[in-house]
Amino acid sequence: MNIAEVRENATLEALKCVGLQYSQAKRLQKAYRDCSSLVARAYTTAGHEWGCYGRPVPRSLEEVYDDGFQLVWPENNDYASIGKSLPTSSSIRKKIDLQRSDLLFAATKGTASTRKNKIEHVVMLTSATRIVHARGTAYGVREDNVSLYDAKICAVARFNPLCDLVKGHVGSRTKALQEALNQNGATLTVDRDFGSKTLAAVQAYQTKKGLPVTGKGDAATRAALGIVDAWSSDEPVATSRPTIKRGSKGAAVTELQTYLKALKYSLGTYGANKDGIDGDFGKKTEKALIDYQGKQGISADGVCGPVTWAHLTGEMGDDSATAADNMQVRVTASKSAYVRTVPSIGEPRGVVYNGAILKATGGIATVGTVQWYNVVYDGESVWISSKMAVLEGANNAEADKYVAKGKIPDISKWQGNVDFAKLSTEADFVIARGLCRTTKDEMIDAYADGMVKNKIPFGVYNFTYAETIAEAQRDAKLFFEATHAHNPLYYVLDAEVSTLTQEIITAWVETMRGLTTAPVGCYVAHHMYGQYNYKDIAHLFDFTWIPRYGKNSGAPETKPAYPCDLWQFTSAGKIAGVSGKVDLNQVTGQGKDLAWFRGA
Repeated sequence: MNIAEVRENATLEALKCVGLQYSQAKRLQKAYRDCSSLVARAYTTAGHEWGCYGRPVPRSLEEVYDDGFQLVWPENNDYASIGKSLPTSSSIRKKIDLQRSDLLFAATKGTASTRKNKIEHVVMLTSATRIVHARGTAYGVREDNVSLYDAKICAVARFNPLCDLVKGHVGSRTKALQEALNQNGATLTVDRDFGSKTLAAVQAYQTKKGLPVTGKGDAATRAALGIVDAWSSDEPVATSRPTIKRGSKGAAVTELQTYLKALKYSLGTYGANKDGIDGDFGKKTEKALIDYQGKQGISADGVCGPVTWAHLTGEMGDDSATAADNMQVRVTASKSAYVRTVPSIGEPRGVVYNGAILKATGGIATVGTVQWYNVVYDGESVWISSKMAVLEGANNAEADKYVAKGKIPDISKWQGNVDFAKLSTEADFVIARGLCRTTKDEMIDAYADGMVKNKIPFGVYNFTYAETIAEAQRDAKLFFEATHAHNPLYYVLDAEVSTLTQEIITAWVETMRGLTTAPVGCYVAHHMYGQYNYKDIAHLFDFTWIPRYGKNSGAPETKPAYPCDLWQFTSAGKIAGVSGKVDLNQVTGQGKDLAWFRGA
């Protein structure tokens, strides 16, 4: 793909949003943006897949680290110094050549920010002096002078998926580097994060191969590792169709007119069939194309180039095959993925999560070398990349036919003997305690056997009191040893004591990632969410589970004030098979769905 074209198209997409309303809660909806989603969705629509923290729309304090971008300020790729100084935009321009489409990150709270990198806002540069950004509720998306953030710019990132990978980068390119290094003798945890261990592995490989020891995943090192870059900085985007405009003639024009006619555009009475399809790009064809481009949200210039062709061929199912009626699509993205209005560069219509099952319509479009599957999402026909999902036979009848029973308990030895045959009549799934402190829950083996026998999907959790990183690592290993033989669907950290810190929680989840490929979640006490500053580490987990009871009546009352996939709403619940009170939970609909938690 063409880097320069992506930069320009991203800028145009951001500018088209001027006038939209500001909302963090609705930032994935068509009519809303916040500062992060404005620039992230613009670049996504232009062709970039964000991989920095597994989210299709990252936050501003995360976007700066994405390894599809080059840090041009602070200089020398010095990620560690972000937020340490706040020069004026004019002084930055004296040292580096700022370019249209650059992302400028602002420390709007200055040193008062509690974020390590001080980043609170992101804007996109549209000219030497102008920016476009989602400024806030009172302003929405608008253009301003770059001087608005003088003495507040703490980082500048430029889209460049050919740049050297360096310490501080996070994303899919780093993941590919780590995987390649492991194939050459390294023993890295593939976590997408270019940290000290990845740096050391790069240096060791460069020394071994006689390459300059830069400690960077530079072009020479990537080539030696067999990593193929999929981007071009100046060549046109690959396409089997030419760029055509008014005055063009031939088969490509006939194809364009056929698409437009199928979309109910009037092209006149030209041609053999008097339907306007004559292979001659005239005034009516241009008018129809401009209208189509405007409705698609792409540059309405009347020129049919690669972007317009991608919209047309995706919408009409070009290069398509027909899937059997019993096919479905399973989301395999590590975290989540967009579904789009049309393949590759369409407007994101929503976010789907790992494990989700989507109904396939049978449409398969090919854009470049990537297949896109047509699926039904929220009652709408949308597309998802084969990089993020697999097409398979609908052989999982349970996923299609399952009717929710309505109760989701979590249990431990305090529930005593459980009649799992009865519990199975009311429970959608169960999460059982596997370890408390360093002690295996005395009932976990019996519980697991009962759930397996009665076909109840289940995960397990670890209530840890770790006070140090070493203790967190120890607990994770003990937890895994105590439970993995039962093949739980996922493992969960129970974080609710004051001794835990971000570093301790991180050590626990990183240890688990090294032990299992199963999903890992976190149960975080509502009153500890802020103390842990959990929002900054939530991306480390596949799902978040938060308790909030209200009056604890046994029914759902006060919802959590923080985003989560699962809500524990009472400790005074009742369910068949358990004689006393039990914790009950509810899937929130904010992330993973019931099918995912059931392993469907």
